[in-house]
Amino acid sequence: TMTTHPSISPSFILFYLSLSILFLSASCQVEDESKKEVEGYKIGEFIQIQCKDAKGEWNEGPICSKTGRGIQFRFGTDDNMECSWEISDASTMEYLKSLLEFKENWICRIGMTPHRRSKGSDPFWVPFIIPTWGLSEADHVHVINHLNFIFHAERDKIVAVAAYPVREATFEFGRVGSQVHFHGPVKWFRDHSFRDFSVDKEEKLEDIAWDLFWGIFLWGSSTVIVTVASFVAYYQFVLKPNVLMEIQRRNTHPAPPPSPISSSGTSKSGFSLSSFLEE
Repeated sequence: TMTTHPSISPSFILFYLSLSILFLSASCQVEDESKKEVEGYKIGEFIQIQCKDAKGEWNEGPICSKTGRGIQFRFGTDDNMECSWEISDASTMEYLKSLLEFKENWICRIGMTPHRRSKGSDPFWVPFIIPTWGLSEADHVHVINHLNFIFHAERDKIVAVAAYPVREATFEFGRVGSQVHFHGPVKWFRDHSFRDFSVDKEEKLEDIAWDLFWGIFLWGSSTVIVTVASFVAYYQFVLKPNVLMEIQRRNTHPAPPPSPISSSGTSKSGFSLSSFLEE
């Protein structure tokens, strides 16, 4: 009797191919989503801070008279900050006095990322305070206008900001209608350390290496999973049924036993071992 081998149905082949395509597309989608999540600032991109005003509302601030906007920084770029803040009216003067007398804090924030993907929604904010140092008089103030700014960044994200005043030889005199000329260096550090933040060839090669690693990892993982699934499917639908059918065939039609040889050396079929040896 001829043994019939079960064939793989077209529906199973279609199901298997669909499963493989779905897995590969899911892997690509995960990789795309991971790339979206790590999107951050570009080197040299301008960053706008926000500060609370005298009314306790978030606005650009302090507003620099030269640009008409708040203080701006460039991501990953050491620079010098200059901002002439005008004491425009009595309420602004009172707010500045409350800062100098430590009755208020100049609370500010900056976006950890630019949050380009969700327009209209707020990014994750990194808080910081701009401390003021000086003397408050009845109708005027004396302010230390030198401010140092420090940023910590991980790759393309801001993880910390700090600002502090540095005493100079003289205080700046200020009253309603005058300006406070804030100025000072801006320094960027890498990660949680005090290493300089710089993007050079080594940094770019590191980024390329990581991208290549994750690409190979996803490709290798998908290859292993598809290969294992192929072997499991082949065993389950081809090899195992064939083995079971062969065992069933042998149990149904056992092989005939070998012809026994008598003590005289002659089998039942007439074959003589002694005569064969004499020949």
